[in-house]
Order: sequence, then structure tokens, then C-alpha cells
Amino acid sequence: MAKKWTFVFSAFLLATIIIIFINLRPYLPQFTSPEHLADYIRSFGTMTIVVSLLLMVLQTLCTPLPLFLLAGANGFIFGLGYGVLITMAGSLLGASLAFYLAGALGEVWFLGV
Repeated sequence: MAKKWTFVFSAFLLATIIIIFINLRPYLPQFTSPEHLADYIRSFGTMTIVVSLLLMVLQTLCTPLPLFLLAGANGFIFGLGYGVLITMAGSLLGASLAFYLAGALGEVWFLGV
């Protein structure tokens, strides 16, 4: 019975997120090239590195932006060497977070521990 409610809750949560995303999409910035995304990230000023890392983590967890756009924007903003370093660091942080979330939540949701 608990697995049934877990599935229902997960499906409800996913549907809610999809509905919110569809309704907010007209208000979200549209990026058609790495240059547009780079200009947007640069607008954060001194927090550019933090925003770039957070976007990489978000991209790794739920893929709202294609990786090539973020990696290209990081290259435009920080240059080739630092762009690769920031892209890899953000991907590593996101993958580590996904691994630990899957371990913690997966055990509770799917194994019923």
C-alpha cells in the first residue's frame, strides 16, 4: 500500500512540475545560442561563477538546458581553460548530488526502508 501512495505522490509531483513549467515558459528567458546565455550569465556580475556552477548542477539534475549551451557559454565567459574547469566542476557537483539523492531517496521510495 505504501508503494502505491509513493507512486501516486511521485506522479502528482511530476505533473505539478510540468504544469508549472508550461505556465512559466513564456516568462522565462529563451536562449538560442551560447552567446545569448553568456550575456545573461555575465549580467550577474561578481556572482557569475556561482551562477554558472549552479546552472551546471541544475542541468545535471534535471536538464532544463542543453549541456552544449552551458559549456559554450562558460567558454565564452571564462575562456577555454577556465571554462572547461568550471563546466567539469559543475558537472561533478551535480553528478555527486544526484548520486547521493538517488541513494537516500531511492532507498526510501523504492525499497520501502
